[in-house]
Amino acid sequence: MDDILISIIVPAWHEEKFIISTLDSLKKLDYPFKRCEIIVVASADDRTYELAKQQDLSKFKKYVILKQGEGDKNSALQKGIKVSRGKIIVLLDADTIVDKEWLVELISPIISGKAVCVNGNFFPLTRSWIDDYYMIEKIWGKQIKNHQSTHGKGGIAFKKSLVDELGIDNLFNKSVLVGVDHYFGEQVLKNKYAIYFAKNARVKSYLNKTLKGFMKDALRWKKGYFDLISLGRTFLIALFNFVIMLSLISFIFNPVSFFSFPFILYSVGSFIKCTRVAKSSSNISFLFYFPIYLFISVVDRILTCHVLVKKALGFNNQEVHFKGERK
Repeated sequence: MDDILISIIVPAWHEEKFIISTLDSLKKLDYPFKRCEIIVVASADDRTYELAKQQDLSKFKKYVILKQGEGDKNSALQKGIKVSRGKIIVLLDADTIVDKEWLVELISPIISGKAVCVNGNFFPLTRSWIDDYYMIEKIWGKQIKNHQSTHGKGGIAFKKSLVDELGIDNLFNKSVLVGVDHYFGEQVLKNKYAIYFAKNARVKSYLNKTLKGFMKDALRWKKGYFDLISLGRTFLIALFNFVIMLSLISFIFNPVSFFSFPFILYSVGSFIKCTRVAKSSSNISFLFYFPIYLFISVVDRILTCHVLVKKALGFNNQEVHFKGERK
């Protein structure tokens, strides 16, 4: 492992609040520093670039700070990858605190030949009732259902040969403004490569703590997501969500009505999900969290219907993002 150069690329748009903590955590990695280069692609219209420039990361093989300039996250990632020299590329959000074992755990499946792409495991910096919803969804998807789509919060590692084989413009398409990490994972899976989930590659990351923040992120992500998927897939998602919402309305006015059954079934399914997550994570609090989980998931269904209706009416073309990691 010691003879392989790792390139850690940190896109940092308006991250002056977090960039120092993120870089400080990288200094504590349990990994040979001279076999690792750090490349920060930072915004220069605030203090992010300036603060990154001031940090002493001389212990690493190379420390590069680039100005992001025009473009969004994919533009920043392309810029960092093009100057990287490592055989393994690691993408890390700039609002993330890594454990000292994170890098070793993240790249080990690649080194051992188990995978060409690996996703890390994220946890909230501080716990809140919204954070628990994210945690249930993550544990359900990654640890129980083995979903392989990538999530940037935990860090993503992949062989640089993927860029040569699949093309940097395909993996990091500059026209994709929302769901950048998810899109990357979809391209990897589309080309018949599996994505490994490294449970022990742990980081702590910023997550919105309020319902308003959750709704803002969800709306933004959904607007981008439905621009990426097929009409057939969009139709199935729309059908499911509208059935649940109509059933919820029926349940409010007449809980014993036949038309209330889909929502009742959805609620039972949510309870089972919370139960299985509580068992899988050995965290009994997730079971008692069920009423809040159900409430937030209903809000999520409402937001999905809202976005789909606006899209169908042609009112979904407004700007849905800022340039940074956290929108």
